[in-house]
Amino acid sequence: MKKIIALALASALCLSLIACTPKESASTQDSGQSETAADNTNETEKTADTADTADTSDKAEEKTVDTGTQITLDGDSVELTEGGTYTVSGTLSDGQIKVDTGEQEVTLVLNGVDITCSDDNAIEIKSTGKVTIIAQDGSENTVTTPAGTDSYAAISSDGDLTLSGSGKLTVAAASGTGIHCEGVLTVDGGVYEVYSENNGLKGDSGVNISDGTFTVVCAGDGIKTDSTTQGSITITGGTFNITAGDDAIQSEGDMDISGGDFTLTTNGGSSNAPVRERDGMGGPFGGGMYSSGSDSSDEDISAKGVKAEGTLNISGGTFNIDAYDDGLHAANITIADGTFNIASGDDGVHSDGNLDIKGGSITVTYCNEGLEGAIITVDDGEIDITSYDDGINAAGGSEITLIINGGTVKVDAAGDGLDSNGDMYINGGYVEVSGSENNGNAALDYASESGGTLIINGGTVVATGMSGMAEGVSSQSAQNNALVCFSGVLSAGDKVIVSDSNGNTVMEFTVTKSCNAVYISSPDLESGQTYTVTGGGESIDVTFTSTVVTAGTASGGMMGGPGGFGGMGGPGMGGPGGR
Repeated sequence: MKKIIALALASALCLSLIACTPKESASTQDSGQSETAADNTNETEKTADTADTADTSDKAEEKTVDTGTQITLDGDSVELTEGGTYTVSGTLSDGQIKVDTGEQEVTLVLNGVDITCSDDNAIEIKSTGKVTIIAQDGSENTVTTPAGTDSYAAISSDGDLTLSGSGKLTVAAASGTGIHCEGVLTVDGGVYEVYSENNGLKGDSGVNISDGTFTVVCAGDGIKTDSTTQGSITITGGTFNITAGDDAIQSEGDMDISGGDFTLTTNGGSSNAPVRERDGMGGPFGGGMYSSGSDSSDEDISAKGVKAEGTLNISGGTFNIDAYDDGLHAANITIADGTFNIASGDDGVHSDGNLDIKGGSITVTYCNEGLEGAIITVDDGEIDITSYDDGINAAGGSEITLIINGGTVKVDAAGDGLDSNGDMYINGGYVEVSGSENNGNAALDYASESGGTLIINGGTVVATGMSGMAEGVSSQSAQNNALVCFSGVLSAGDKVIVSDSNGNTVMEFTVTKSCNAVYISSPDLESGQTYTVTGGGESIDVTFTSTVVTAGTASGGMMGGPGGFGGMGGPGMGGPGGR
């Protein structure tokens, strides 16, 4: 149902554009208006003329023109059979520009064209040589294939295609894809509006974009490559506003993004996605605690913000993503830099394998799970996640690990705060977790029941939640840490203060929602010293006689880990150290 809504929206916009686009009258093009044509002043201007044709049908007659020509459209289709540069202007109400020059290079300079083709691709490029379409500076150009047209794309190329210039090109494809080439699609400038019943821009063998302004509204993928060629996508700059029924940007191979400004919305956005329903309390083996409330047709939809079947590397750019599905998704993901604001109907960032975050600013305002991957490594950057299941979840691989070496990580989760179905290491950085307000989830959750470990070797850690599923930190940890459980429940806004024996404040923070279990770790907590942890009117002394300490009274617990609390008045099930 949701896909149909997106399709109807894209088609309505496309048809609206077609109906409202003004038609320009045909005129002879002055050679001085095109820099490209200036080098061909010895050529005779050819103007398509239908007066001598006996064809009385509505379909325009096809004319063949020579290279170096300025073409003023006034009713006839045009076929270009020789390589060279052609400057085109005027209106073709029902016809086609066809380029069939073999391996010869061709440049089409569009200088105010309005082309509509009712039974084929409006611009058809059969050449296998280099073909460039330039939107002349200051010009506005429109290419249209109406609904019901037997066309694959409004602009179609059998080989590589380059789009350039600083003018504007509007493509309205109520039938088929907007712009498609079977080779590599390269864009190095221009302003593009693409409205399509299928995909917006597609380069089967690859897409390379270094500049340009793009507005894409489509029922399929916004920008994509083909599965048979596993084409890659490289974007180094540009401004992108894409509203897609499926994925906004989708590569069947790898994808590299080093710059650009992206506003991406897929299938109505995150608010259009089904909210997953709770199965009940989370299980002891990690993983999500929600089941999808959607039907099978919803789960068949791939409506991700940025998706790569191979590796996704992002080293720059600004991303505002509102996705029905995952915000970012790939087999492996590396984020070195960039600014991300993501609202997702599923995962904010999802990797099937490795997820490496080396820098950047990642804010996930709404999601099922914020970050998910088999091996998640955070070396640097600023991460702020609000999730209705786990904040960060390491799962899904033969080797599963969550590693935080640096950066700032803040999580507000309705499920587990940090969750690893294997091991978890915190070696540095600042980690702040506000976990679930129910006893079915943990602020820090790892696979203690299957031999997993939670090791804190450095950094500052503040994690709050309920004691029901609280698991203690593993004894192999190198930095002092404590799991403190209050007998009462702290409320949002309550301060927790950690002070030394002289009354000096060592740590201080404010809880953002109800909790009774608090993890603390800091390089400032010294071995052999006693600290007082105060919150909700209750004070608990913590003495670091060992690296890993638990203190306080468990309330409603179910599972202890190494050093953790026991459950329901009985001994902890988690392993050595439970009490």
